[in-house]
Amino acid sequence: PVSDALAKESVSLVYQYLPRAVNNGMQDMEAREQMANAAELAGMAFGNTMLHLAHAIGHSMGAVLHQPHGLMVGQALPEVMEWIGEVYPKRISSLGVQIGVPLAEMGNTQKAGKIVKKALYRFYEEIGFPTLQDMGISLEEIMKAVPLVEKDGCFRFSPRSMDRRQIAESLRHIYERT
Repeated sequence: PVSDALAKESVSLVYQYLPRAVNNGMQDMEAREQMANAAELAGMAFGNTMLHLAHAIGHSMGAVLHQPHGLMVGQALPEVMEWIGEVYPKRISSLGVQIGVPLAEMGNTQKAGKIVKKALYRFYEEIGFPTLQDMGISLEEIMKAVPLVEKDGCFRFSPRSMDRRQIAESLRHIYERT
């Protein structure tokens, strides 16, 4: 419960202040301060629990593609929200609310992961978060991460397991943003 509360507040701060920090970070000191607070809260949240699938995928893509950690974990996050939405629909619904999705829109909580995934992609467009294609990365390059994902230390903590075929399918979805 403590980690969940910290994570929710972190997500709320990111959703509120990251667009401001991206658009005017040099002048908007409040946005920068709140993003620092969000980072601290997120660190405290996962310091009490374990990281899982988004980090396993992000670590692996970063290793293969030689890209920054946060950029790669961010690429994986929407897909992982959909994937784990099937086992944690209420938690994912709650995160959806933190990023501006009206609770009524969640409807059947089994669809929460898909709804949050779409909301994250809309947010990514708002802040100019690049696609892998924008970065000049090919699907063939990203697929080299498949064997690394299941070997990553965070992979085993995922609340819903994946086999190698599902990892490849998830990487394809991340690449295509579908």
